[in-house]
This record gives sequence, C-alpha cells and structure tokens, in this order.
Amino acid sequence: MAKKTGYKKLSKTDEILSPFYDLPKDRAGLEAVYRRLAKTADQRLVRLERYVKEEGYGSALQWAYRRAERDIQAWGGEKATRWNIKAPDSIAGLKAKIEDIKTFLEAESSTKRGLSSINQQRVNSINETYGTNFTEKELRNFMASNLWKEMSPDTAYGSKNTFRIIGTVQKNKKKLIEGIKKANEVDLQVPDDMVEALTQDALAQHGKELVRFIKGQKLRKAKA
Repeated sequence: MAKKTGYKKLSKTDEILSPFYDLPKDRAGLEAVYRRLAKTADQRLVRLERYVKEEGYGSALQWAYRRAERDIQAWGGEKATRWNIKAPDSIAGLKAKIEDIKTFLEAESSTKRGLSSINQQRVNSINETYGTNFTEKELRNFMASNLWKEMSPDTAYGSKNTFRIIGTVQKNKKKLIEGIKKANEVDLQVPDDMVEALTQDALAQHGKELVRFIKGQKLRKAKA
C-alpha cells in the first residue's frame, strides 16, 4: 500500500520550483517534495557527468555541479555524491536541504541548454575583449585543435595573449597570407609592443597553421 504523503497528488518538479509554490507544513509532505526534487537533481548530475565527455562541454562539472558537490557533502559527508539519501531529521534541516536542491535545479549551468548559453556568453566576451569574431562552434573547434594546445595555457603566450594574437591575425589576414606566401616580414597593426612581439613569435612558429585556421573560418562561414 502506498505511503500517504498528505497530498492527493505529488507535485511535479516544475510546480515545486515555481515562485508561487508553498511548501507543505507537515513532515510527510515535505519528505515527498524532498524525494521528488532529489531524484530530479540526481538525474541532472548524471547528465552533467555525461556531457563533460562531449565536445564543447568539458566545463560541465564546474559552476552548478561544483556547488552541488559541496552542498551534497555538507549534508551527507565527504563521500556523498548524490542528493537522494536519508532525509534530515529536523523539519528545519529538511527545508534547508530542499532549498539547496532548488538552488542547483534553478542554476543555468545545471542543464545542457544553460551550458550552451554560458558558452555563447563566453564567446561574446572573448570576441569583444580580443577583437576576434568566433562563433560558438568555431571557438569549440579552435580550443580542441592542436594549434590551441601549442599556443595557449602551457606555453609562453598564455590563453589571453593567444586570443589577442588570433585577433591580430584575423584583422591582418590578407597581409599575412601575402607575406607568408612571399616569405617576407609582414607589417602588422597590433595594439602594443608586447602583443606585437608575441604575434611575430607566433607567426614564426605557427604561421602556416594560423593562416589555415583563418582560412578555415572563412570557408565555414561561406558554407553556412
């Protein structure tokens, strides 16, 4: 026989997350809400763990997932990995844990669509800051490429300067292509001496790859 929850029908997750939803006042009702949210949240954690293996979603275990991990361990101990464990003993504790689960479920970065939105915001920020014109897909492809691995975080350039170099290359692509074809030094318009030196060094080491990358962007846009 099904255990009574104090409600004729258990509320759906989206109803519980509504700002107009009032939590039950009795323990049975609160536990029913807790179990519903905990199961939904655990399913979402599993999906995030899968997304991290997909191209462009390597950061899926940051943001909402990372906070959820901390909150789960605060409630269940350092070995706990999921929300749906024994409910807190007190009514106050039960309500507090429900709020922690709601925080996770309401976080933009707890869903694939939200992660895509964050990726797009990141692309917009990079383009605005460094004068590049990446699409989200182009940035994902670039950051999965050997050129990114060779030029960015573990090298003398660093990720920020790599984007500045790419921005300079994009703005001067005609001069670059002509200059590399002629094997002559190219006069680039760059923002400061440091970036100029890094750009020239990058061209010396990765010139052909940079040109292929810029050409590839242009071809992808033409086919789109």
